Amino acid sequence: MGIRWKRSKQTYGPKKPGRIRRWITYWRNHWRDLKWLYVFSVLIGAYFIQQAYDFIAYRSYPAIINIYVSGILMIALFVLMFGQIQKDTSSPGFMTWMKNWNMDTLIILYVAFLLAGLVAVILSASALFWYYNAVYYYYYPGNQLFILFVFLAMIHNALVMIIIRHFKDPALRNATWTKKVIKNISSKIQKKNLEYQKKYDFDKKNRIWINGLALGMLLVGLWQISGILSGGRISFFSVLLFLLLLTLLLYWLKGHLGFLSDVGIMVREIHNMSEGNAMDLSEIPEDSMICEAKEDLTHIHEDLAESIQKQVRSEKMKVDLITNVSHDLKTPLTSIIGYIDLLKKMELSDEARDYVDILAQKSERLKAMIQDVFEVSKATSGNADMRIEQLDICKLLIQTLGDMEDKIERSGRTIKRNMPEEGIYVMADGHKLYRIYQNIMENALKYSLEGTRIYVDVTVERNQVQTVVKNISSYEMNFTEETITERFTRGDVSRTTEGHGLGLAIVKSFSEACGGRFHIDIDGDLFKAILTFPCVEYEEAEGTEDQKVKVSLGKTVD
Repeated sequence: MGIRWKRSKQTYGPKKPGRIRRWITYWRNHWRDLKWLYVFSVLIGAYFIQQAYDFIAYRSYPAIINIYVSGILMIALFVLMFGQIQKDTSSPGFMTWMKNWNMDTLIILYVAFLLAGLVAVILSASALFWYYNAVYYYYYPGNQLFILFVFLAMIHNALVMIIIRHFKDPALRNATWTKKVIKNISSKIQKKNLEYQKKYDFDKKNRIWINGLALGMLLVGLWQISGILSGGRISFFSVLLFLLLLTLLLYWLKGHLGFLSDVGIMVREIHNMSEGNAMDLSEIPEDSMICEAKEDLTHIHEDLAESIQKQVRSEKMKVDLITNVSHDLKTPLTSIIGYIDLLKKMELSDEARDYVDILAQKSERLKAMIQDVFEVSKATSGNADMRIEQLDICKLLIQTLGDMEDKIERSGRTIKRNMPEEGIYVMADGHKLYRIYQNIMENALKYSLEGTRIYVDVTVERNQVQTVVKNISSYEMNFTEETITERFTRGDVSRTTEGHGLGLAIVKSFSEACGGRFHIDIDGDLFKAILTFPCVEYEEAEGTEDQKVKVSLGKTVD
């Protein structure tokens, strides 16, 4: 008896998947291939034609649901095919067949479509004729004609794919006369749209769209309800009309989304214009709902830019004129002052000496006025020499009042001072800030009511130091807060007091040059000059004692 050996089963490597799993994997990876989409569309298209045929022949109303479902599936497949054409490389044979359709025109496609549609209409009409004439031996049910329907669907869907490829391929699209036709049609549509956008305002266009869509959907709804109540069913035409209205509604919503985007662009450009930057509204299309507003804003921007350029040129000419005139006047005025000094040294009669003193006084006043004009023109043009440093604003104000003590006593006014004991520090030019306080106090002494008090308050609030000088005016103030700070403007219209109308203009120009703000507040006869600077923390100055700012505590009445 021989010995039988049992052979052991050995496997090497990973186990191969079964046939079903391979099919599942294949369909999961390739179901969107163009060839399979075409096959699916042909089968569903044939089923769609069969159900439509049965509905016409048998009046089988349950077939309506099948028609709707298969029609929706067909549209979905065409959308997928639209995305896959020119992108699918998995089926080169099928793509090669499609690439052979490089036609110069679409006439053949149009004729093929008409023939396919004509065949379908003839079949449906003949079926309807035989059905109503009860000649049933000439009548064929839809399932017996399914092969014919498959053939029609193959032609129809192939033509659809070719048309899709034709319109997606720029080389094919530009090589035919359809480009000119489409271009002419689109240009006419854009022209009509532009005329419509410009003819009606935004509110009226909205009312037209909303009322038209609401009325259309209301009529379609009433039509559907009346058909159901009368024992009928929802008609296919009413569904198409409803879908058309829904498409118009989506188009209107898309336009409004574009409108919101255009408004966002316009708001952004207005913000850029407010900051002095250039404005670019080219992103807003000509058929936008705010096209007119875009054109108006563009004109405003152009006019504003032109006006600003003219104003800048005018201001530059004024500054250049004032600077040149001031410079030209300095030389002869220096000679005049020199000759006046020589006359003072000569032996003159008392009457002649009085005349010389008057000449000296007036020439010094003219010299001061020319110097003020020169300084305010430099500050206005931004050419002033600035030395920004850390300053104790309280000590500087006390020094200014101390240097003006003689003027204060001669004026007969009383200064009431209210400021913190500790130092308050700002970053400014010491010479310019001293001149600011000097001009403010001289203005208060010159135009305040005789025998009254002048209040000087220094306060700190929200990291801002504010100096307020208050006085009662000696005359009626018939001017505004803005005009009094302009150059050569005086509150005393009769000009009975000395002055040339540059004091507060210098204060305003120097304040802005030092990084502060100056404004006037008028309340009846109460005149308030308000100066504001941002505070800084105290830092020990570097260098020798001689380089540090020295201030004197002048005598004032507290």
